[in-house]
Amino acid sequence: MNARSLHSPRRCRGSVGMTGKKGVIPGAGKGGVILSVFPPHLVLTGFFCYTKRAMPSPSQRLVSAIGYLGVLCLVPLLLERKSAFAQHHGKQGLTLLIAWLALWIGNIIPVLGQIVWMIGSLAFLILIILGMINAFAGRMWEMPVFGAYAKRFHF
Repeated sequence: MNARSLHSPRRCRGSVGMTGKKGVIPGAGKGGVILSVFPPHLVLTGFFCYTKRAMPSPSQRLVSAIGYLGVLCLVPLLLERKSAFAQHHGKQGLTLLIAWLALWIGNIIPVLGQIVWMIGSLAFLILIILGMINAFAGRMWEMPVFGAYAKRFHF
């Protein structure tokens, strides 16, 4: 099972909503988008619906969240080799680790290196927290910028 089989995107057509009541998606432009009944097997994200096919097990979600903690990114990559969900989060954790190491090496530059390291470390901390939250929630979240690099890893 690959990442695409867990959540396959498709354009929402007709009346699809989250609460079963009529409503409007905020920020949808003039008039918004009218919502009505939302089937429980669909998740609305922006203007795309994602069909959930398989929810990862609690152990896969825990192992995937651990994958964002530095060197522990190897845990989902080695323990859950057959889980596309765990591999996805493990690869993103590995990408964050490599980028953080590059940032740490750049810290040797006086003044500018320390400023960039401080701002970058704060950004990495935010990405780590968001990644762990999404892994615990069972979502295949792709990190901004680093997510594209994580897809390039093939194990």
